[in-house]
Amino acid sequence: MPDSPTPPNFKESLINYIFSIAMQELALSNIINTEGKKLQYALGTSDNALSPKPTVDEVVNLNKSIQSVLTKLLANHSVSNDNLSATLNAYLDSLECDEIEGGEPVLPPDPIVGDIEIDVDGAMQIGENSYFIGQNPVTVTAIPHLSVTTDNSVIWDIAKSPDASHRILHTINGNVVTLQAPPGSAGETVTLQARATANPDIVSEVKHFASVVTVQGSIRLDVTGAEPTRNPSSYYIGPDPVIVSAATMLDGTDNNDVIWDVDESPGSTIKYSIDGNDLIVQAPPGSIGDSIIIRARSAENPDIVSDYVRLASSVPVQGSISLDVKGAEPSGEPNAYTIGSDPVTITANPMLDGTDNNDVIWDVEKSPDSAIQYAIKGNEITIQAPPGSTGDSITVRASSAENPDIVSNDVKLTSSIPVSGSITLNVRGASPGGAPNTFTIGSDPVTVTADPMLNGTDNNSVQWQIEKTPNSSSIEYSIDGNRLTLNAPQGSEGDTVTLRAVAAANPQIASDELKFTSTNPANPVTGNIALNVTGSVVNNGNNTYLINGPANVMAMAILNGSDNRNVTWGVGRTDVDGNTINYTINGYNISLMPMLHSNGAILSLQARSVANPAILSDVLTFYSTVV
Repeated sequence: MPDSPTPPNFKESLINYIFSIAMQELALSNIINTEGKKLQYALGTSDNALSPKPTVDEVVNLNKSIQSVLTKLLANHSVSNDNLSATLNAYLDSLECDEIEGGEPVLPPDPIVGDIEIDVDGAMQIGENSYFIGQNPVTVTAIPHLSVTTDNSVIWDIAKSPDASHRILHTINGNVVTLQAPPGSAGETVTLQARATANPDIVSEVKHFASVVTVQGSIRLDVTGAEPTRNPSSYYIGPDPVIVSAATMLDGTDNNDVIWDVDESPGSTIKYSIDGNDLIVQAPPGSIGDSIIIRARSAENPDIVSDYVRLASSVPVQGSISLDVKGAEPSGEPNAYTIGSDPVTITANPMLDGTDNNDVIWDVEKSPDSAIQYAIKGNEITIQAPPGSTGDSITVRASSAENPDIVSNDVKLTSSIPVSGSITLNVRGASPGGAPNTFTIGSDPVTVTADPMLNGTDNNSVQWQIEKTPNSSSIEYSIDGNRLTLNAPQGSEGDTVTLRAVAAANPQIASDELKFTSTNPANPVTGNIALNVTGSVVNNGNNTYLINGPANVMAMAILNGSDNRNVTWGVGRTDVDGNTINYTINGYNISLMPMLHSNGAILSLQARSVANPAILSDVLTFYSTVV
C-alpha cells in the first residue's frame, strides 16, 4: 500500500483555509467587474456600445438582474468575511496557546454571531425605519438573537436633533427605551440603535422618530391709547403714542414670545417700534388717513395668531396757503386779474404746522377753447396769454400735498390781447355789377379767395357767412378752407347770394360783404353723355369691366346737338385691406390705376353734365384683378 500523505499541522491548515477565502474573494471581484462591464455595454459608455440602443424597459430589466447578482455576491461575501474573521482569531490564539501532546493547540471558543430585532409600540410608522410620535409615550424594545451566549443585554446609541429647545425625552430600562414628546417639540427628532453587549459589532437597524406635538393656545391683543371705531378691532390714533400688547395663553411651554406682522398703507408715515411683546405706534402730524394693520404670531407655533388690529391716523396738517400774483393787473373784482402779453407768475406760499413738506398741488381750469398757456414748476405756475386770446380766462388754486383740505383762494386771470388786421376778398370768373362789391355770374364757376392780414397770430383761417336771396336761390357753392366756389345753374337768372369772411382768430375782423347775381337764363339743355373706356381692361358686359393696369375713361357729351364735354364726375370705391383702385380726374377724362394686392377692389363712376345736371351717363363698374 502506498504511504498516506502526511496531513498538515494546525497552523498550515489555517493558512490554507485563509488562502482559499482569498481566492474566493478574487472570484467575487471578477464577477462584479463583469456585471459592471455588462451595464457599460448596455448604456453605451464602453468602447463597444450596443447597437441599436436598448429600450428603457430592457435597461430596467438588466439593472434588476445585476442587482440580484450583487445581492447574492454580498451574502456570499458576508459569509466569507465572517469565516475569515473567525479563522484569523483562531490563528492568533494559536500563537499564544500552549501546545498539547502531539503539538496541537487548544482551539478558542466559537464566535458570537446573530442579529438584534427592534420592536416599536405607540408610534405611527411612516417609512421602513421612520416614525411619528405624538403626546403618548412610545416604547422601543431590543430583542437580540445571539449564538453561544446567554447575555442578551444591549447598549443603546441615541442621537437627538441639535440645538432643540424642546428635545424629545427618553428613559432607558435595560433593553427598553421609552420616548416622550413634550408640547412644542414638533419637528424635533431622535434616532435609536441597539448594540449587543456580548459582541458590539452586532447592531440593530437605526430607527428614526420625529415629534408632531405642537404648542396649543391663543393670543389676545390689548390696545392702549387709541379710540375704538364702529368697526371691530379698528381704532383711531392721535398724536400720542399707542401701545399694543400681545397677551399669550399657551399650553405646555414657558416661551410666550411673539412675532409681529405689520402691514402699512401705501405711503404711510405712521412710525412703530417693537419691544418684546409690546408694539408702540406713533402718528406724526399730517398723517391723517394713513393706517397700519398688525397681528402677533406665537414664536413657538406660528399657526397660533391673534386677530388683526387696524390703527388709522386722525392727525391732520393745519395751516393755510396764500397766492402771490406778479405781472397781472387787478380787474376790480376780488382775486381777479387781466393779463397782457407778458408772462404772469403765481407763487404758492404754504404756512403749515407740524410738517416740513410744503409742496402744493395745482388745480387749473380754463374757459372753453381758451388759448391761454401755463407751466408748473413746484410751487410756482407761469401763465402766458397769446395774441388773439382776448376774453379767454384761466382759474387756478393750490392745495396742500400734505392735507388736500387746505386750499388757497381761487385766482382768475382774463386775457386782454386781441387779434387785429383785415380780410380782403379776391373774385375770379365774375363780372362787376353796377354798384360797389356787386358781381354778375354766368354759367362758368366763380372763385372767391379770402386773404386775411392778421398780426400777432399764425392762424389765418376764416369762416364764411353766406346768405341766399330769395331763400329758393339755386346758386350753388362749395367751401375749401379760405376759398369759396360759386356755380349758377341754367335757369338761375335773377337769383343772388351774399357772402363775407370773418377771421377765426377774432370774429370781429370781417371782410366786406359781396353780392353775386346770376345771369344764366332758363334755356333747356338736352342730350346725352357717352363714356369711352380704353387701356388695360376687359369688357365684362352690362357696363362692368375687369381692370389689371392703367385705364382711361373719356366723357363725350352731345348737348343741344353740339359737343359739350363740361362734366362733373361721381366716383365710389371699396378697397381690399386698404388696397384700392386709384383715380385722377382731368376735366372730361378720368384715369384709373389699380394698386398692388387690390384684387377684388371695386370702383364705380358716372359723368354728369354741368349745363344740365339731369343729364347723366351710364354707371360703369370696374373690378380689380391685380394680385
